[in-house]
Amino acid sequence: MSLVIILFIAGIVAILFEIFIPGGVLGAVGIFLLLASVVSAFRSLGSTGGIVTLFLALALAPTIWFIGLGIFPKSWLGKTLTLKTEMRKETGWVASTEIEKRLLNREGKTLTTLRPAGVAIIEGERVDVISEGMIIERDTPIRVVRVEGNQVIVRKIS
Repeated sequence: MSLVIILFIAGIVAILFEIFIPGGVLGAVGIFLLLASVVSAFRSLGSTGGIVTLFLALALAPTIWFIGLGIFPKSWLGKTLTLKTEMRKETGWVASTEIEKRLLNREGKTLTTLRPAGVAIIEGERVDVISEGMIIERDTPIRVVRVEGNQVIVRKIS
């Protein structure tokens, strides 16, 4: 009887720890421990005790998992471990599609020598840019040829 209870509680605890340390290992260990408690209950308590333990495991494991996921982000530990900064446009975060729409095919001139990265002024805006692999001298006219993520790729205008 005590082995059944120990295995059952250890399984539930392992599933709870899976919320804090994700990766699937603790969840798998928890499920294994719950199954071991069910098998142990069938052996030591008979079919009635085994079936009761099985239904408890089937009901409690997912319930505790979802309650833990609902409560943990609101707890002091969840709030401590969660990133609080927001990527908002007002604080300088811009999606790459917005950068692409704003800068693609625009012209400007280099503010520094591009080796291949550097700084350029494009339509009055200071922008970190990358050349297509070649060195481009300072004060050279350039055109934005593509935007990949947050990288603005430029080419020298002949």
